[in-house]
Amino acid sequence: KEVNMKYLKYLFMLIMLFSIDVYADNYSVDFNKKGKLNITLTDKEENKAIEGAELTLYKIANVSEKDYHLFYEYVDKITCNASLDNLESSTLTNEINSCLNDDIIVTKKITNKDGIVLFDNLELGLYLVKQTNKVKGYSTINSYLITIPKVVDNKFTYEISSKPKTDILRLIDINVKKIWNTPLSNKNDKENLPQYIEVGLYKDNELISKIKLNKDNNWSYTWEDLEKSDNYDIIEINVPKGYTATYEKIDNTVVITNTKTLVQTGNNNYLALIIGLFGVTFIMLGIFYNLKVKNEQGI
Repeated sequence: KEVNMKYLKYLFMLIMLFSIDVYADNYSVDFNKKGKLNITLTDKEENKAIEGAELTLYKIANVSEKDYHLFYEYVDKITCNASLDNLESSTLTNEINSCLNDDIIVTKKITNKDGIVLFDNLELGLYLVKQTNKVKGYSTINSYLITIPKVVDNKFTYEISSKPKTDILRLIDINVKKIWNTPLSNKNDKENLPQYIEVGLYKDNELISKIKLNKDNNWSYTWEDLEKSDNYDIIEINVPKGYTATYEKIDNTVVITNTKTLVQTGNNNYLALIIGLFGVTFIMLGIFYNLKVKNEQGI
């Protein structure tokens, strides 16, 4: 019985030692290791890879460990009042962004055709990921923080895959161009054009932007980086008196043609009255002339 108890005691001690080793391996940081960060960018709607995005990685803070807890301290070249005690703070990324300076060591890479960049051989610590260029037709990602190592399934991992949670939207440019259609015979038409016109950009029947077109901007304008949608409309506001507006859409360009109204509707009655008066006058003159001729001839 005594032998069995000693045996069980030694067995229990071996199990405990083994458990401590496993626990230490899983829950203690190996500061001799280097990290890897794999980032993938895709758009929100089509899940299409975004090629050509420049992602810049900033080393923000070094990391240390005590009692299986990680503590972060800013690198020497960053002076920042933002506390690193709570990395989940919604304002921390913006606060750190404002503390960046040209002396901070950065690494820049461009996403490949699959929308991927790989940063490797990274020292352990806290990093800021920031997109530092713009890919035509897409919005940029919001900057975000990432730690190396990172706790995954209750253990530290040094190779991290990241897909920014912020939605990357497909963007488009919308163009508007004004054409004046006036009689060529009127040499003063160009001089008599309005100084400007106002054009409204509507989305879902709501006015979201209003701009002026004039000769200084060649009667044209481009709204850039709008969220892709089929619900945009462009309407001329207060068409100048004496003109009618027609619209033609070609891809993302709307051409507004203002045609000179030769005879305005409101003046038709006035013009008819003048013509009628002239007609009556000629008839009366004809009658008086005939009477005069007859009198002279004694008829």
